[in-house]
Amino acid sequence: MPNTHVAYFDVALPGSMPIFQKETLIPAIRGALALNCHIQRKSRFDRKHYFHWDQPAGYQITQYYEPFAKDGYITLYEHDGIAKEDGKEIHIGIKQVQMEQDTAKTISQPGDIHLLDFNRVGLPLIEIISLPQIHHPSTAAAFVRKVQLLLNSVDACVLGMQSGGLRADVNVSVRRRTEEGSNEYAGVQGLGQRTEIKNLSSFKSIEDAIIAERDRQILVLEAGGVIEGETRGYAIGSTETRRLRGKEGEVDYRYMPDPDLAPIIIDEKLTQHLGATLGILPDEELGILEFGFRLSR
Repeated sequence: MPNTHVAYFDVALPGSMPIFQKETLIPAIRGALALNCHIQRKSRFDRKHYFHWDQPAGYQITQYYEPFAKDGYITLYEHDGIAKEDGKEIHIGIKQVQMEQDTAKTISQPGDIHLLDFNRVGLPLIEIISLPQIHHPSTAAAFVRKVQLLLNSVDACVLGMQSGGLRADVNVSVRRRTEEGSNEYAGVQGLGQRTEIKNLSSFKSIEDAIIAERDRQILVLEAGGVIEGETRGYAIGSTETRRLRGKEGEVDYRYMPDPDLAPIIIDEKLTQHLGATLGILPDEELGILEFGFRLSR
């Protein structure tokens, strides 16, 4: 039932304080190791300030400056469903993996009516930030599918996209082939102005939303217009994205250290133990079945 599991801090009542749930650390580390990330000994929490109805406090607790894991990668192969243009395999870099609090669920109704369910506000999650190295909608969907497979294999994500256990925010930018874009992200130069599509909940919606937003941006540029940085939404079955709000830049979020949460210190022995007990990951398991047992795909 909506709004039946809500704590004082979830709705930002004065005097309520956040508490870090230590139980979340183990699956978070396991998930980051499955993504080939380097676990940081020390990480800390920041406040990301913005105003929207899904965040009553006016800020979200996250790990922008010192995440608990960074510099990972995922390898995607033909059998993962990547685009033909990407060849037999492609490596997608992971900029960082950070712990943060979830926001309220928005339930949109006809007539521009939005209902809010605060049950999931404050729940811990990990956000996986990839580098801008994906150039095709089907490869983007394959990337998220592979992330879910890896996280499930190490018990870091027990629910899939169909159950709300994994959601994707997709950034889309286009530019003319003959021109360099004026934007930069994570050290990658020459990008076009990006827009973000929030809360995509299926692999098909990821692919369809990227296609719709790509086509929209191309039409705007061909008509002589300018792409605005904004957050957009996408409804399953639609052929277009819709504007939700203007997209803030990093400066606009006014990141600052969260004074109510202490830094997290992760012992190297814990990281080594979790890495040694991670088990067989999907690609290795597939190789054993294919080459060890001579099974065909």
